Amino acid sequence: MFHAEEEAVSSSAMSPQLQQPATPAGTKLPEFWQSDPASWFQHIEALFHLRGIAGDDSRYYLVVTALDQATTRRAMQLLRTPPQRGKYAALKNLLLRRFTLTDAERADRLLSLPGLGDSTALDLMDSMLSLLGSEEGGFIFPHLFLRQLPPAARAVLANSASLASGDYRGLAEEADRVLLASRRFAMQSVEAPPLQTMENSDPAVVAGVATRKRREASQCFFHQRFGAKAQRCVPPCSFTAPGNSNASVQ
Repeated sequence: MFHAEEEAVSSSAMSPQLQQPATPAGTKLPEFWQSDPASWFQHIEALFHLRGIAGDDSRYYLVVTALDQATTRRAMQLLRTPPQRGKYAALKNLLLRRFTLTDAERADRLLSLPGLGDSTALDLMDSMLSLLGSEEGGFIFPHLFLRQLPPAARAVLANSASLASGDYRGLAEEADRVLLASRRFAMQSVEAPPLQTMENSDPAVVAGVATRKRREASQCFFHQRFGAKAQRCVPPCSFTAPGNSNASVQ
């Protein structure tokens, strides 16, 4: 009798009624990413897995609610008459075809990158890797990346181990370290004014330097170079000292 009751409880625990799949109620997907549809589908399918949403209709209608006006318009033909089965797969394939860049478009964007701008080198590399997709990139890809960096950074990274090994993200991280060090050096240079600038902040020093320069400019080469020890003098020369008969009187 005891065993019969135990089996009944066990079979009740395994009853399909207690194993109902999760419903999409309360689930909201992020708005569709036209610029990167493949990444968007990876993101939402992870959400489907976590929420236990496996039904074809549930997935399909959740995706429909995540489409903006422009995307909905481009998918309207399928949305009006979706297939009886495989609605989600059909909509996914349509959106990937409509919004995934062609090989020519990806190549054009890689070849016309606008430079680093305000982004980090790692952000730039992530964008480039997204455009590269599943392709290897070859020898030219890391050099397209280096071309976006300042010349000084390119010179430092020319012999990088990450460049030689094809570790693209490692190369970008190294580039960020180089760029950060160069910015710190530039800031220190601005914060520490040269000695001449500090001297020139004193009006008396400025006047004295200007007077000395005017006096030296009116002297001949020999007196500018050797002062009172000069053995020769080429007139006109304003240097006045005993024995300097060639000096012109100012």
